[in-house]
Amino acid sequence: MKPVLVVSYSRSGNTSRVAKAIAAACGADVEELKELRERKGLAGWLRSALEAWRRRLPAITPTQKDPRDYSLVVIGSPVWVHTVSAPMRRYIADHRNRFAKIATFVTEGGSGGAAAMKEMAKLCGKTPVATLELTAAQLKSGAYRKSVSDFAARLKPAEKPARARRKAPAAKPRAAKPRAART
Repeated sequence: MKPVLVVSYSRSGNTSRVAKAIAAACGADVEELKELRERKGLAGWLRSALEAWRRRLPAITPTQKDPRDYSLVVIGSPVWVHTVSAPMRRYIADHRNRFAKIATFVTEGGSGGAAAMKEMAKLCGKTPVATLELTAAQLKSGAYRKSVSDFAARLKPAEKPARARRKAPAAKPRAAKPRAART
């Protein structure tokens, strides 16, 4: 089993930049989600907000990496209307039973990240081993690099697959000793 897969969706490129930084920091494979329809311009922005608000599951292109092959899947999404992006919601819906462990991260304009990560955990049916919330201001200034480094360090213990514990052999029952007769 491979250690870490970082899966992200990025409309503007911000989330993709963070995903690549996380992958570089912990030597992970990367899977970037792609959609069949583009989200460019004002119409794409409005469609993104509407789909997020309505909890839609848009079509995405087939992914190349199977999350079952990884001991940890790091899931990253931009925040849309205080929720997870619609393409990431689709990915989670399609793969949620294939995650051994998860970690989550979001990029946001300024708010809604905590709610989006809570929703991702609920959709996955798992508690993240680590979370990371980054604002547009942090991304613009470059201040996100330290946060990414700290996040990657928190992933290290979760990268290792859990070892199957061997049961100790059951104790053999002892034969009862005959008691000496009292006189």
